[in-house]
Amino acid sequence: MTSGGTDDRARDREVEEILRSYDEVRYPSVAYRQTDPDRLASIARLHGIAAPAVERCRVLEIGCAVGGNLASMAMMLPQARLVGIDLSQPQIEQGRAAMSAAGVENVQLAALDLMDIGTSLGTFDYIVAHGVFSWISSDAQDELLAIIARCLAPNGVAYVSYNTRPGWQQLSVLRDAMLFELRGVKESRERIRRGREYLAWLRASLPDGGAYGPRFLDDVATIEAANDEELLHDYLAPFNLPIHFHKMIARAARHGLSYLCDAEPSLSADHSLSEHAERARERSPTELVFAEQHFDFLSNRRFRRTLFCRRGATLTRTIDPRLVDGMFVSLDGRVEATELSPGGAVTFRNADNELTTDHPWMKAALLHLGSVSPRALPFAELLDAVRAQLGATSATQHDADELRENLVAAFLSTSGIVTLRTHPLPCVSEPSERPVASRWARYLASHAGKVPNVEHGMVRVDPLIARLLPLLDGTRDRPALERELAAMIERGDVVMRTPDGRPGKPAPGAMDGALRGLARSALLVG
Repeated sequence: MTSGGTDDRARDREVEEILRSYDEVRYPSVAYRQTDPDRLASIARLHGIAAPAVERCRVLEIGCAVGGNLASMAMMLPQARLVGIDLSQPQIEQGRAAMSAAGVENVQLAALDLMDIGTSLGTFDYIVAHGVFSWISSDAQDELLAIIARCLAPNGVAYVSYNTRPGWQQLSVLRDAMLFELRGVKESRERIRRGREYLAWLRASLPDGGAYGPRFLDDVATIEAANDEELLHDYLAPFNLPIHFHKMIARAARHGLSYLCDAEPSLSADHSLSEHAERARERSPTELVFAEQHFDFLSNRRFRRTLFCRRGATLTRTIDPRLVDGMFVSLDGRVEATELSPGGAVTFRNADNELTTDHPWMKAALLHLGSVSPRALPFAELLDAVRAQLGATSATQHDADELRENLVAAFLSTSGIVTLRTHPLPCVSEPSERPVASRWARYLASHAGKVPNVEHGMVRVDPLIARLLPLLDGTRDRPALERELAAMIERGDVVMRTPDGRPGKPAPGAMDGALRGLARSALLVG
C-alpha cells in the first residue's frame, strides 16, 4: 500500500489513517495471475515489443504488502531479481520473516512511501501496481505514474489496476452512504461491522431498488459478498478515485507511457469477441483508446488491469501468428473437455469460460495439451504431436498456420483456457516417486487456505492437503508419506471422513489420488 497528498499536515493524517486500517486488517498474501511477468512478456511480444526474457528479469511491485505475489513469482523465476515496496513497515517485516522461513532468497522488500522514492530504485523489466492507483490521492497517483516511467526498462511492461467509470458510478453512491453512516468510527473491525449492518438496512429499506432501480440491489449484494479485507480497503478506504479509461491513458501519456493492452486481453475491445466489443470497434475503428472507452460504457466496466509500455516502443495491433513458433503453449489444469458429438466439436471449459472448436488440428492440439497439463510445450513439439495424432498425410502448411492463428485467438480472446508463454513451467504432469512442491507453497500450506501454484494462480487446499504439502520436499517416497499421514490421523491432527460423515481412514489409493490432484493443479515441481 502507498500514500500521498498535497498539504504536509493533511498528508500525514492520510498516511496515519491508511496505515492504521491497513495494519489492523491485512490483505491475504496471494498471487495475482494477471501480474505474472511471463504473461506480460507474452502479451507484449504478440504486440511487437521485444519484452525482456523473464528467466533473469527485474521485477518491481509497488504496494506489495507482505510480498506474497513476488514470492509466488520467485517459485517460477529463481534467477530473477524481485523487489517489493510498501508503506507498511510491519507488513514488510512480516514478509521478510516469512520468506526467510520458506527459503525464498531472490525477493527484496523495503518499507517506502512512493512520494519519497525519487530516483533510488533503478530500472526494472516489469513493474506491477495492483490495488494501489485508485486508493491513493491524485498527487500520489501522478507520482506512481512518474516512478513507473522513470524505472521501466526500454522494452519493459508495467501493470496498473484501477477502478473505472462508469461501472463505479452507482457503487460510489453506496460508498458515500456507508462513509456517511461511519463518520467518526475509526476502529477497523467496527467499521466493517457497521458497514455490513448499514448495507442490510439499505437493502431492507429499498426492497425494489427505489429511485435507484433494480441494479441497486445487485450492487448492494456485490459489496455484501466482499470479504472483510475487500470491504474495508476497497470500499471504505479514505481514497477511492475511479477514473474513465481515456483519462487514465491521457494521464499516463503525460508521463511518457503508452497503452499496450489489458492484462486480460479478452476483456479489451481490441480482442474481445463480445457484441459490445464489436460495436465499440465499429464506433471508433481508428482510435483504439476511444473504442476501449465505448466498450467500457457499453459493458458498465468497473475495473481494469492496464498494461503500459514506454512511449516510442514499437507497437503493432496486427498480431503475427508466426510469433507462436518461439513460444510455449499450455492448457489450464482446471479445464475439462467435452465432445459434443463423435468426431465433431469439442468444448473446453473451466469455472469461468469455455472454448468450442471443431477444427481438427486445434482439437488435437488442445486434447494433447490436456493429456500433459499443466506442462507448457514448445509449439514445435506440440505441432509434431498433432501431426503424429492426425497422420503424416494430413500435415499441411495451411493447417499449421490455422493452428497458430487459433492458438493466438484462444489466448487473446478466451480467458483462462489456453496460455501462451515465453518460457516453460517448472511443473510436472505426473507425481514422481519422491514428489516435490515449491518451498513457498509448502510454507503457505500451514498458514492459509489457498496456496500459489507455478501457473501463478491460487489453489484452495483442504485440511488433508494442507498437512500433506509441507511434507513434499523430495525426501519422502510414497510409503513414507502414507506412514506420516497415518500418524497424523492417529494423533488427531487430520480427521478423515467416510461418505456418511463418520471418522475413517484413507481409502486405498488415496495418496496416489491426492498427489495426482496436486500435479494437475500445478503444485508439483520437477
